[in-house]
Amino acid sequence: MRVLLLTILLFVAVSFYSCSLYFDAFLRNMTRETATIDVFLNKRNQWATLPNRVKTACKLVNFKSGYKKYFSETTYVTWFDSVHFQLKVSPNSTIDLSQIAGTFLNSSPTKDVRVIVSTGSKVDTLINGHSDFRHDLFKYKSKAFRPILYYDVK
Repeated sequence: MRVLLLTILLFVAVSFYSCSLYFDAFLRNMTRETATIDVFLNKRNQWATLPNRVKTACKLVNFKSGYKKYFSETTYVTWFDSVHFQLKVSPNSTIDLSQIAGTFLNSSPTKDVRVIVSTGSKVDTLINGHSDFRHDLFKYKSKAFRPILYYDVK
């Protein structure tokens, strides 16, 4: 009986240690002006489909239970060439970054992408490929099955 219990505990410990978490990522524009997001795809061949639009909420979303119901609007992206597109984010709104930056695995983006956010005179690099994910810029919120990373443009 002890051997069986020890085996089960060992199996559970190894399973949770090697567990990978998928994160949802969002951007909230808390300013009174339109924010511009420039996305550069460093390795375009990794993308199965390229985004033409993103899900948008026309309000600042508080990430509580049922928050995904607010993402009912669509914002279209502007393509400049095959590796660079731009997105305008309205004031006091929230967008879903997963469609433009890929899925976030263990809080790091899985796609090789660079994301730059600018408003007026402020410019910030949010994501700069695999090797340079800016953890200090994103805020973390724990949800039961899928944690959330979000960035507030201020």
